[in-house]
Amino acid sequence: MTNSNDIENKMTTLESKTKGIVDTRVIGTVSDHLYDGVTEIIDNARMQVSIYVNAHASMTFWKVGKYIIEDMDYQTYSAYGKRILATLSQRLTTRYGKGYTYSALTRMMKVARVYNDREMFAMLSQTLSWSHFLELVTIADASKRLFYQHFCQINSGLLIS
Repeated sequence: MTNSNDIENKMTTLESKTKGIVDTRVIGTVSDHLYDGVTEIIDNARMQVSIYVNAHASMTFWKVGKYIIEDMDYQTYSAYGKRILATLSQRLTTRYGKGYTYSALTRMMKVARVYNDREMFAMLSQTLSWSHFLELVTIADASKRLFYQHFCQINSGLLIS
């Protein structure tokens, strides 16, 4: 037969064992909230870094194109100018890796010709990627290009096809 002291001892033991236990549903809710808050901070930071890197990469490519145009002037269209550009491409590729092929340099020049205002390009590069610019400069009609440029800005970076 069980006496009252045994029951009291068992109850005391049970209470001491469960004192540190918290309802797992509460922990889950607090943990989810904490997780959501931290992931939002990280995601926002990554987005800001991405925008910053994209804008500076685009501006660098634009500056390279603009510099080549200004330095080589009319020679960019001559056979001599094409050889200089090919040599420049080889040297840049050796130093910086891919991204500076002959065709990449000519695309940089084309973007710099079409978007020849530095401030305007800097502003646009905050919302458009380099890929957008490469697509947009293929549109010969300036009003159509402007339409698609606005379309891309409004739609946060949808590429035109």
